[in-house]
Amino acid sequence: MLFVREERSDENGKTEVYTCLGLVDYTSHQGSAPISIIYKLREKMPVKLMRVSNRFVGMG
Repeated sequence: MLFVREERSDENGKTEVYTCLGLVDYTSHQGSAPISIIYKLREKMPVKLMRVSNRFVGMG
């Protein structure tokens, strides 16, 4: 199971909630500090999170 959140805290300083993306399958990893892990999602990612994740990988 993979749970993600956009930020550590919201604009009020409260801990941001996690979104469950469901089951994933491990694909690969590299590095150690920090480690980069690649997973394959079994279900489609919600569009809102897709837009955010694309910014992190340079696709949007």
